Amino acid sequence: MDYPHSPSTSPTAAQQWGHGNLPCYPYPIKTNVHQPGVDGHLAFANDAAAKWSETSAAPASLSTPPLSQPSSIHLPEENVWSAFTNLQSEGSTPQGMNPQAFLPGFIKPLPAMINPATLECLHLNGVFALANPPLQNALLGAFAECVLPSMPIVEWQNLFHAIHGGDGQHGSVSLLLYHAIMVSATTFVDIGYIVEAGFSSRQEAQESFFQKARLLYQANIESDSLIIVQSFLLMTYRLDTADGDDSRHLVGIAIPTALSIGLFQDVSQAINFPYRPTLWRRIAWACHVVDCQIALRLRRRPIIQRADFCHQMISEDDFELHHQNLAMAHELSPYHNFAAKRELALMFIANARLSVCIRNVLDVQCKESQLRASTSPATPTSAVSDDSDYSQSVFISERMLSEWANSLPVNFQTTPQNQEEEAAITVQRSLLHMTFYTTIAVFHQARPFPSSNFCVQHASRQITLVAFDLHRRNLHRRLPIVGVTGILVALVIHISEMKAPPSPQKDEATKNFQLGLEMMASLRDVYSEANRVTSWALKFIQQTSVLSDSPLHGFQSQNRGFGKASGMLQSVGSAESIGSASE
Repeated sequence: MDYPHSPSTSPTAAQQWGHGNLPCYPYPIKTNVHQPGVDGHLAFANDAAAKWSETSAAPASLSTPPLSQPSSIHLPEENVWSAFTNLQSEGSTPQGMNPQAFLPGFIKPLPAMINPATLECLHLNGVFALANPPLQNALLGAFAECVLPSMPIVEWQNLFHAIHGGDGQHGSVSLLLYHAIMVSATTFVDIGYIVEAGFSSRQEAQESFFQKARLLYQANIESDSLIIVQSFLLMTYRLDTADGDDSRHLVGIAIPTALSIGLFQDVSQAINFPYRPTLWRRIAWACHVVDCQIALRLRRRPIIQRADFCHQMISEDDFELHHQNLAMAHELSPYHNFAAKRELALMFIANARLSVCIRNVLDVQCKESQLRASTSPATPTSAVSDDSDYSQSVFISERMLSEWANSLPVNFQTTPQNQEEEAAITVQRSLLHMTFYTTIAVFHQARPFPSSNFCVQHASRQITLVAFDLHRRNLHRRLPIVGVTGILVALVIHISEMKAPPSPQKDEATKNFQLGLEMMASLRDVYSEANRVTSWALKFIQQTSVLSDSPLHGFQSQNRGFGKASGMLQSVGSAESIGSASE
C-alpha cells in the first residue's frame, strides 16, 4: 500500500420474500414485480415486504401435473436433471412421501409436520434434489477457495465432514444452507463441471439452486434464524438479478432477520447461549462487511444503523485457528495449512476494519449532499453549522483511511512474486487493495483536499494494475462483483484523464484503460455487469474522438459483439461524477 497522506426496528424476515406463505409456481419461478428504488433503511425493508406480499399471495396450488413426470414439466431441458440425484421417490404421493427417506443422511431432518400441499410443491420443483457428487465436490472446492475467505460464516471443517461423511454421523447441514452454498460457489466453479452436469450456462445452474433456496424459505421450512442470515448472505453472490432480487434486496432480508435475533449485540457474557460466540461474531461482521460493500457499489448508505451494531472489532481469536485439528483434503481447501488459515483470517479482519472506513466515507457523501441542499441565503447559521460538521467528517474519514493503510502488515501491502502462494491468499489480498482504492476514489470524488486529484488518479492506476496482475496469474475469474465495480470505477477515471491534451499522463491513462477493458471482456461470461461495461466502453470509443489515434480502435473492431450499452453507470454514478475529481 502506498496511499499518500493528505491534509430502529426493522420488519422481520417473515414480512420479506413471502416467508411462510409458499406459492407453488412451476419451475423456474419468475416474478415481474419491479424492485423499488432504495433510499434509506426502513424504506428498503418496507419495499421488499410490499414486493413479496404480492408474489406470495397465491396459495399453494394442487392442480399441478402428476408427480411421475417432473422433469418434462418443470425444467427447460431434460438433461438438466442429470445434475441431480436422490429422485427415487418420483412416484410417491404427497400423503405417503417422506423426503427424509430419499434425502442423504447429512441433510438436517425436515420439520415433522409439513403441509402435504407444501411438500408436493417442494417435490415438484426439485427442492429435494441435490447436486450430483462431481458437481457437489467441485462446488464445495470453489466455496472454500473463493467464498469462505470473504465470508467466513460457516464452520468449514464441520460442513466438509458432514457432507462427505454422508450418513449424518458426522453432523448435518440445513437444506436451505446447502442450496445457498451452491448458489455462491456457482459463480466461481469451473464451467466444465456445470456443462457436464447438463446445464447450458453458469447462470442457469445458479438459478436452479437459487430457486430451491427461495422455495424453502417461502415454505418456512428452516426455523433457525441464524441459518437464514447465513443463507441470504451467501445468496448475494447471485449473478442473474432480472427479477429485482439483487444483492441489496437479499442483504436487506438478512439484516432484519439478524436484528430480530440480536445478532449485532455482544453475547460474550450470555449464559446458555445456543450458538458458538465466535461464529456469532463472524456472521455479524460478515453482515457489516457485505452491507458496506454493496452500499459502496450503489453509492448509498448501508442498511445497518450505527446504533444497532454493538460488536467490538473481530479478532484472530474469533477464528479459533488452534482448535481446528481435523484432517482436510488438500485439493478442496486452502485451510489444510495453518499459516494459510491464519493469513486469510487476518485478511478478513482487515476487510472488517475497512468496512468501517467505507461506512464513514458514505456518510460523508450523504452529508455533502445534505449540505448542498441546505445551503441557502435564508439559513446562513444552519449552513455554517452543517459545513463544520461536514468538514470534521471529511478529516475523520481521511485519517481513518490513512491509518488503515499504514497499519496493514507488510505481507498484506504488496503481492509477492512467489507463484507458489495459495491462490486464495493472492486473490483476497488483491481484492482488499482494490476495495481500498475504490473507496479512495469515491471519497476524493468531491475533491475535499488539494491532493484529491492525485489521489483519484493514483487509485485508478492501482486498481487497474492489481486487477491485471490477477489476470496475468489467471486468477481474475475469482473476483467477486465488488472487484468488477472497482475496475469500472478505474475505467471511468481513465476516460476522464484521456480527455486531456496529449501528455505522458494521457498515454498512461490510455494504456490502463485498455488493460481494464481487457479485464472486463474476460469476465463478460461470468458477470452481466462486465458485459455491459465492455459494451459501454466500446460505445464510448466509437462515439468520441479522444482516441482517434489510439490502438484501442483496433480493440474495438475486434469486440463489436457485446450488445448495446444500457445504463451501465447507474449503480456507481455517472462517468462525469466519478471522473470529475481527476480532471
